[in-house]
Amino acid sequence: EGLAACHAFCEALERFLLDRLWAAGLKMKRSADADGQISDLFKAFGGVPAVYELAFEAELPACGGRRGFFFFLCLFKTEAGGVIPGSACSLEAEGGRERAMFECYNHCRAFRLMAKAGGGLENILEKRLYKFASSGGYFDKIAAKLEAGGFEVPAVSFSKRLPGPWDPDITVHRVLLEGAAPLNDGGLERFII
Repeated sequence: EGLAACHAFCEALERFLLDRLWAAGLKMKRSADADGQISDLFKAFGGVPAVYELAFEAELPACGGRRGFFFFLCLFKTEAGGVIPGSACSLEAEGGRERAMFECYNHCRAFRLMAKAGGGLENILEKRLYKFASSGGYFDKIAAKLEAGGFEVPAVSFSKRLPGPWDPDITVHRVLLEGAAPLNDGGLERFII
């Protein structure tokens, strides 16, 4: 249960940091490239992604007393000048970087299918992905937001194991941070995909 709570905390932090980046910027540094096999996957889309990282400390008993966290943002620039993201928050640098890159790769694949289909999207997250990827200027806009901005980790307002039909095989835990907006709020102009 502790591991599930820690992962849920990381998910909540990831959403919070993406919101923070979009609203006010977030100072991040360019990350070392991950395993070449992952980077090679992007050749099918005609480019190589840029990966950024932020190391920070936060305290959460569910994470076994560990205080060091990593946030990774992988950005792929589309031909239109749009951006396709992937992100991850983790206790481990390498695992977080790889998850962010795989998420970006999956978003690239999804965008390719959306572009071929020519629209008709209903899900807000798919609509956001399509907008940010197909509209020029978003890559540069996000890259500029990586130059400055700090943050404080907000307090946890909700942290609970959720019982359900998946018990006892799977543990589901959810965490909400103070002031966090729901994932679906904010319309299309919100950089959470």
